[in-house]
Amino acid sequence: MTIRKKLFLTAGLPTLLGAILIVTAIFFMQAVSSLIVAGLGLLLIFSSIFMTLLVVWKINRDIHRLVQGTRKMSRGQLDHRIPVLGEDEVGILARAFNTMADNLQEFVRKDRESLARLSAEMAQKEQFRKAFLHSIIHDITERKMVEKKLAESHDLLDNLARMVPGVIYQYRLYPDGRSVFPYASPGMNDIYEVTPEEVQRDADLVFGRLHPEDYDRVAEAIFESARTLETFFCEFRVILPRQGLRWRWSQAQPQQMEDGSTLWHGIILDVTDSKRSQEERERLQAQLIQAQKMEAIGALAGGIAHDFNNILFPIIGHTEMMIDKSPEESDFRSSLDEILSASIRAKELVRQVLTFSRQSEKEPKPVKMQLIVSEVLQLVKASIPSTITIRQLIDKNCSMVLADPTNVHQIAMNLITNAYHAMEAADNGTLTIQLSQVNLSADDVRSFDLNPGTYVCFSVSDTGHGIEKTVLSRIFEPYFTTKPEGKGTGLGLSVVHGIVKSYHGDIRVNSEPGKGSVFHVYLPTIDSRQGEAVIMEHPPVQGGREHILLVDDEAPILKMVKQMLERLGYRITTSTNSMEALAAFRLSPDQFDLMVTDMTMPHMTGEKLAMEIKNIRKEIPVIVCTGFSEKMSPEKARELGIDGFLTKPIVKSDLAQTIRAVLDGKKKSFLMS
Repeated sequence: MTIRKKLFLTAGLPTLLGAILIVTAIFFMQAVSSLIVAGLGLLLIFSSIFMTLLVVWKINRDIHRLVQGTRKMSRGQLDHRIPVLGEDEVGILARAFNTMADNLQEFVRKDRESLARLSAEMAQKEQFRKAFLHSIIHDITERKMVEKKLAESHDLLDNLARMVPGVIYQYRLYPDGRSVFPYASPGMNDIYEVTPEEVQRDADLVFGRLHPEDYDRVAEAIFESARTLETFFCEFRVILPRQGLRWRWSQAQPQQMEDGSTLWHGIILDVTDSKRSQEERERLQAQLIQAQKMEAIGALAGGIAHDFNNILFPIIGHTEMMIDKSPEESDFRSSLDEILSASIRAKELVRQVLTFSRQSEKEPKPVKMQLIVSEVLQLVKASIPSTITIRQLIDKNCSMVLADPTNVHQIAMNLITNAYHAMEAADNGTLTIQLSQVNLSADDVRSFDLNPGTYVCFSVSDTGHGIEKTVLSRIFEPYFTTKPEGKGTGLGLSVVHGIVKSYHGDIRVNSEPGKGSVFHVYLPTIDSRQGEAVIMEHPPVQGGREHILLVDDEAPILKMVKQMLERLGYRITTSTNSMEALAAFRLSPDQFDLMVTDMTMPHMTGEKLAMEIKNIRKEIPVIVCTGFSEKMSPEKARELGIDGFLTKPIVKSDLAQTIRAVLDGKKKSFLMS
């Protein structure tokens, strides 16, 4: 009989019978007494529950004995047996358990005997031989357990090594120079793109991935660690087939081995992201420092520009007046022309300083690049050694481009200077400057950031050391430079790139290490007739009979401008004090036809004086002149109702033209530079 049937007969059946009896009793005794029937029913229910609990207790006891027997056997008590109390299912299980225990005990006994090892040793003496038989029985249970624990420890180490970022390794360097990695975790596939099995035979696969510039430094650090047995630390670059340039960091502890080799236990990590973040922080810090420097330079440049332009103004003015009185063919006239030319160049130099410090707006105009490139070549020839050959391939018939002459000068100067620096270390070299006009079709500009059309191509090539591919992609980044400290700021090529892009052009570079570099600058051409019209827009100098109030706190300038304008026929009233000029105008506002005033003056600026004058007489035209001012520009002058704006130093033709235009009612603002 099965346990299920027994449970049913001993527990379920009595319960069922009890329920039937209760129902029958309820119907049968309903007429007699409901209280008696309920009591009998409860009695029968409690009896059934008691019988059920009794059966469950008996079954649980037998099962508990089986469980306890199993636990004792697992602890090695192979002689433990379970009592057999019946022939039911529990009894059958107990008997089967005891049989299994007997068999297991006999098997263990025989296994231990079979694990015994027999060793024989025969000893031969001079006179006779005796045989000695030594039998030794070894119990290797403990050894097996140790081997199992070692295997588990190895699996644990392998799993941990897979979870650790980077590579956990052993590196061994032998006295003869050979080296291997006895152990390397699977991370070797990512860190060096080689398998652990490959480097177990030869470590050259790893060292072959090192950046050429870092190889000697890493080798030196390894040998130093082997010599001193101090911890190895090193940060270095690797060049991998798939990942390219990456940064690695390694730390390892050395150990001297009996055979004279050195064994390191260490780790290698990929620190590329943190290195790039560090470089970005350093770059931003350098930019901040450079920006602060530029701010300081800008403030200094503004002050210098104002004073320098005020010095140049009378030089240029007096020279022009002397030229007007000199015979055209005289040597004296030639010297004056040179003075004027040098003064104009000094004026442009001030403008370049202001442009560099970002305090001067650039006004594009039609320019001939061939003239500017030739001028730059004349300037740099003196600084280029005779060992460098200069080749000029300049097409004098190139069309004009719309650009600021100072910017074109800056492009040519930067590229030519860089080419010269690339050949400084060589015994000789060739610097080639080429200027030509090219027509680019739609197919031609596919690889350019250009539209189809006609361009002037300015090329500078050298036979210097060339540029590495890893560097080539960064040469136009601001503040990036490969030159030693003091040789460059990293601004040159970035400024050139910005200028070229602002004129809707493009710049390209081709370079190979050891073969030199060539830079190509493409700027779009303009209609030559348009350029000529702009350039020729300088009518003859005209004078007049009007009365002009001239205000400037610099007496030499005031004197020079007064003489210049009087020679043009104007009547001039001068004042070195803006407050006195305002008082004079207030006394006779209708006496003056025009006021020309300096911008930066004590007591009252030219801007404030112009507003006060126009409050007295609204239609009076005003021209403001300045050597340099952050507060005044042509745009702001127009907004304030000022009729003309000139930047010192001013040449006579520009001053005369602006005065005549304002007086004639054209109401145009001029930015003369």
